[in-house]
Amino acid sequence: MISARVYILAALTSVLTVACMPQNKSEYVANDADFANYTKWTLVDRVSGPSESLQTAHLANDPNATRSIYIKDNADRTDDGKFPVGTTLVKQITNKDGKLLGGVGMVKRGGGFNKEFGGWEWFVLNVSTGKIAVNASGAQSRGAIATCNQCHAKTDDDYVFTR
Repeated sequence: MISARVYILAALTSVLTVACMPQNKSEYVANDADFANYTKWTLVDRVSGPSESLQTAHLANDPNATRSIYIKDNADRTDDGKFPVGTTLVKQITNKDGKLLGGVGMVKRGGGFNKEFGGWEWFVLNVSTGKIAVNASGAQSRGAIATCNQCHAKTDDDYVFTR
């Protein structure tokens, strides 16, 4: 005869197993910690010099600018060619001497956020601190930023130009 303790232990084990299984994320809201140590992520691409495709964004016309793109946790596309919710990319811009000039990030937020543009949220980063930049009014520089949406809409590859 199996005791009640064994049944309780079995039930608790089942509950803990289900609770610890990866959950399908429907929305991911990034914070400063999500951009920490981004230079240790997977380097996807590094391009130097002017870039016509960037128009005027990301120091596009600066012959001394180098743009390095990093992806967190080496995220990969799903079977439908889209990145999963939570995918995080950072573009760091440096000059020829390696001085940090700027940085931006994009996170696949999902959950109905910025639906017309793939669920991506755009960020201006303070690359010296690795945190989301704060504007003059004290708010974080993030959101469904129109200029980012318009430019990234030019690719039919889940709004991502690289990878």
